[in-house]
Amino acid sequence: LFAITVSNITRLSGYSYATDIKYANKPFSKLKKPSVFIYDLDGKALKAGTDYEKEVEYYYSKGTEVTVYGSEKKVTRKADSKVEDTDVIPVGTRLYAKVKGKNNYAGSEEDSVSSINLDFCYYDPKADISKAVVTLNDKGKEAINKSIGKAITLENDWIDVKLNGSALQNEDDNSDYTITCVIDNSNSGKMTSIIKGCGNYAGVKKFTVNLRAGKQK
Repeated sequence: LFAITVSNITRLSGYSYATDIKYANKPFSKLKKPSVFIYDLDGKALKAGTDYEKEVEYYYSKGTEVTVYGSEKKVTRKADSKVEDTDVIPVGTRLYAKVKGKNNYAGSEEDSVSSINLDFCYYDPKADISKAVVTLNDKGKEAINKSIGKAITLENDWIDVKLNGSALQNEDDNSDYTITCVIDNSNSGKMTSIIKGCGNYAGVKKFTVNLRAGKQK
């Protein structure tokens, strides 16, 4: 018999993401919540209720002024404070979902943290990066062709991203997108990366690369 190794879900933060949600002027209790995707190091999806708790908690990424539903009172929620059910959140607000590991991903008794925080936001549909066109540029093709047979991670400057015909920016201090999660499928000859909008953009875009030929799908 093989012993079952207990791991900590925090080790999978680079293999996980939460979807962004289109904005609606409703209290938080009535808003759609993000879908959570967590993968192990082999690209296998973890299961809610088995590998992590189904109940997810939501927090503000930074201080945010909200309206209290039913009273129209304005209050400021501090960074890392829990989102209240009566909060009417402004469009573009950045939050994070706290997901707790379970069973084989609960960590050991010595671990002080056994959860991961996955960023998401409620966004203006006009800024939805899921409608963007993503292509592998020459730098990306060259890098991948030099790394055939190796496990690699897609870099921001390996791709070109366009939305409604306009090129999105990829700058250290003012980037319109970022690669938040890489599902390493190098054994199958493919790698899928998760691109999320940031700054004035939001949403999620999946991008698959053929590692054998440097061609994007």
